[in-house]
Amino acid sequence: MIGKLFAALTAICLTATPVWAETVDLTGLPPGDLGTAAAAGGVTFDSTTNLVNMSDQYFTATGGAICASKGTSTNNCRGAYNIRFGGKVSRINLSAAGYQPGDGVSLVMYRGKTVIGVSGASWNGKLDLSNFRRITRIKVSYGGVGDGMALGKLSFTRVAALGGKHGKKPEGKPATH
Repeated sequence: MIGKLFAALTAICLTATPVWAETVDLTGLPPGDLGTAAAAGGVTFDSTTNLVNMSDQYFTATGGAICASKGTSTNNCRGAYNIRFGGKVSRINLSAAGYQPGDGVSLVMYRGKTVIGVSGASWNGKLDLSNFRRITRIKVSYGGVGDGMALGKLSFTRVAALGGKHGKKPEGKPATH
């Protein structure tokens, strides 16, 4: 009887997918122009144009903000950039700021190289992307007529397939909280 119970519990443990909830606060990024890549809390942001820390203008008290500028000015958020998670994540929430009439942001979710969904934002406030699962990257693109929108503090649940002893967290440091 104990052997069967142990076997059943072992089977459950080996089929479960462990999860780790994380929140990334962007207020720790250096001020202003960040170049073409920046990292915070185990998440990488990259762009072909310059990334800009907009924390001084948006979300200072609630986790900071980042965007990609377009052209020579770093006073706009009209560029495109990637948010790379370094693994699969789900239950993503982030904040949007800087919206003015005519602004909009497109968010394309990827799992590896495969597009798994598209969403958008044309408002200030929380963006709930929890319907998209096992995302490895989000491509953020501005589409509008104003100075653009910045995205801020994000939270997500890191999902890892069991591989290694006892479902331990994969390589990499946990995000700071």
